[in-house]
Amino acid sequence: MTHISAVAPRRRRPRQDPDSVRATMMDTARRMVAEDQLLAAGLEGLGMEEVIVRADVPRGSVYRIWPYRKDFVHDLLIHLATPDWFRSGSLDRQTLRATGQVLLENYDLISANRSAAERLSVAHEALRVGTETNFEFMRTDESWRMYTVLTATVRSIPDPHTRHSVSAALEQAEWTLTSTLAHFYAQLAEVAGLRLTDPARGYSGLATAGAAVLEGLSLRYQFAVRAADPARVPARERPWEGAGAAELEARTPGPPFRGQPRAWSLAAWSFRAVFDSYLECVPVPDFHPKPIATLVNLLDTLAPPHFE
Repeated sequence: MTHISAVAPRRRRPRQDPDSVRATMMDTARRMVAEDQLLAAGLEGLGMEEVIVRADVPRGSVYRIWPYRKDFVHDLLIHLATPDWFRSGSLDRQTLRATGQVLLENYDLISANRSAAERLSVAHEALRVGTETNFEFMRTDESWRMYTVLTATVRSIPDPHTRHSVSAALEQAEWTLTSTLAHFYAQLAEVAGLRLTDPARGYSGLATAGAAVLEGLSLRYQFAVRAADPARVPARERPWEGAGAAELEARTPGPPFRGQPRAWSLAAWSFRAVFDSYLECVPVPDFHPKPIATLVNLLDTLAPPHFE
């Protein structure tokens, strides 16, 4: 009598929600692009099958969303062009929190019986701390670095449709950043008793100029620390190597705050130059302080969790 052994049927993987598959694939591909620095090479080294394996999602579900690799690359580039802080309508929350914390901790200097110079000193200290935090974010955040690379290489994208879509996404991201910064500066200026030196220039000008300064310095730092090849040229023959990074990492004495010395970075000094050209203190007779709850509510809206 012949015995036929029972073969267990292959268990089919349950179908995942398309939105979940899309999000997992985008996040996985973003990490792979960052790890292997594939963006500058036009994503040529990014295999769709490898992303599927790394993401651990059903292959069929992926190809129902993106029948062809070019469709996947198109969506991935759009994803990289709209980092999380732009998609959320906010900017680096750590920067907002750091800036706001300085104002909250020194709110006693922003009152009717305080001088304009004291108010300005609080604003400068908040600027110093906020700039340091934001510059560190731009130096170290991988999504930000990929965003800047994509901005520089978007015109080299071969497919016209993808190139146009990515350019539009980058333009919208820049508009979101500038608008959010301008709103933040306007609200903070009102709380701190500051005003525009020339109302015609607007807070969007301050946002644009300030962002350009910090982004430019961030790119110079990245170039300075990555461009040299120690294996190719002996250190003694590379006197330039690290010079730019060293200047950006250095701290120089600045004006004291509440009697305590403060060290300023090149990024902070540079942003202060822009800040001082756009803003001035409201004269004491015209300044009407806001209750501290106004600042708390502003920061709670722009950068949760609550400041207390």
